[in-house]
Amino acid sequence: MRSDEIISRENYGSVVRRHSARMLRLSLLDFQRVTVKRSADWRPHVHREFELIIPCGGTYRCHLEKLQVDCPCGDFLLIQPGQLHQDNFVANDSHIFLHFNLFDGTENKPVRQLFPSNILPQAQVAAILEPILVEGALEQLFLAGRSKQPLEVCEGMASSLFLLLLEAFPAAQLLVTPSKNDTTHSLHHQILQLFETGVQEGFFPRRAIEKRLGVGARTWTRLCHVLFDAPPKLAFERFRLDCANRYMTEHPEASVKEVAARFHYTDPFYFSRLYRKRFGFPPSRRNGNSTSKRQP
Repeated sequence: MRSDEIISRENYGSVVRRHSARMLRLSLLDFQRVTVKRSADWRPHVHREFELIIPCGGTYRCHLEKLQVDCPCGDFLLIQPGQLHQDNFVANDSHIFLHFNLFDGTENKPVRQLFPSNILPQAQVAAILEPILVEGALEQLFLAGRSKQPLEVCEGMASSLFLLLLEAFPAAQLLVTPSKNDTTHSLHHQILQLFETGVQEGFFPRRAIEKRLGVGARTWTRLCHVLFDAPPKLAFERFRLDCANRYMTEHPEASVKEVAARFHYTDPFYFSRLYRKRFGFPPSRRNGNSTSKRQP
């Protein structure tokens, strides 16, 4: 059975290898969004690289070291080199896959293990601690891939995502401790955190971001275009609308007026116009079907 009979995938190619002085450096190979067309078991294979799997539609299931592992939406699975793995795909599910290598940044030596050999495969599944930040990082990663951003940008975003997720594992469960001073991770992570603070408090935190990053307005604007493909204020507004949309999905009983007020829009009609521009349909139709495409 050919692989294209089981899944369809949106694949993004390899990126450059870079040297740095980080304690833990990620070298991205590819990242893909996979949609399962028919239920089937993938062939068993031994990993040469790390694989990060994030379910985004249905529970991801596999056999890892011949043991059954289930990873529902809201969790993720991290597989390390040398492990025997078999995907158990279920029709209509969708998942995100990242393949990468890791290096000890201080000596530039390959890292082949993050987990000790006696750990159960089920313990390699962990909950996503900060779903809004992770979803934002994934959105920007795939946007960068589609818009042919420099390969260093994709690798930096993947590193940010990986280190953010790795915090879900107890330190005692890891053989290698990632550096908390990783510049790329800190940069993207700090911006998203400040965006989230701004959403909660109802203001665009431009000065706070410039002060935290230690950059001027011009540098911050250029950086924002690289990371979010938008000027700063628009990037923040998109993030705020994404948060509002996620809240409405989780609270379908909430009215448009209530949601607008919760996210500090004083005029619900203005909020509706922005929402429609972002998602292609008004918030009153959020639970219905729409063929309109969301803006990047």
